[in-house]
Amino acid sequence: MSEFKLADTMEISVIQAKAIIDKFFKAVPKVEKFLTSLGNLGKSRGYIRTAPPYSRIRWFEQWQYAYETKDFKILGEIERASKNTPIQGINADIIKQALIDVQEEIYLNNWDVKIILAVYDEIQTECIESQSILWKSKLDELMVGAAKKVLIEVPVVVDCSIHDFWQK
Repeated sequence: MSEFKLADTMEISVIQAKAIIDKFFKAVPKVEKFLTSLGNLGKSRGYIRTAPPYSRIRWFEQWQYAYETKDFKILGEIERASKNTPIQGINADIIKQALIDVQEEIYLNNWDVKIILAVYDEIQTECIESQSILWKSKLDELMVGAAKKVLIEVPVVVDCSIHDFWQK
């Protein structure tokens, strides 16, 4: 996010937010270089992709107009979306794959489990108490497995928990 968004989110000054961002990129310069290349790629071709194996495309409808007229406001929006889409898209790809894997596991192995809700990077399920510990372990395994199909070289950890009520 920009220093303006960070300042607003953290309720700090823009100068403080900019210092935080600069410190972050100084610690991980390859991330800044990667994000810059994504932003430039989206601005130069009018679309951006998520990572393999899915490689979904996000088209920027106003790209040709912005590119031809040098509309820097729209090009800035495309740049920001080009930086964000692959990262958010990887998460979306993982959770979709995990939902497929979880449903397949439930069906093939006759688990008494229902998928209740999927939000961002979370899958909430419901099962009988006697299966909860075993199911938690299986859900951990399925979620990590789904992530490894996309994030081949990045270690993945999940945080599953058991509750007898919905937890915020």
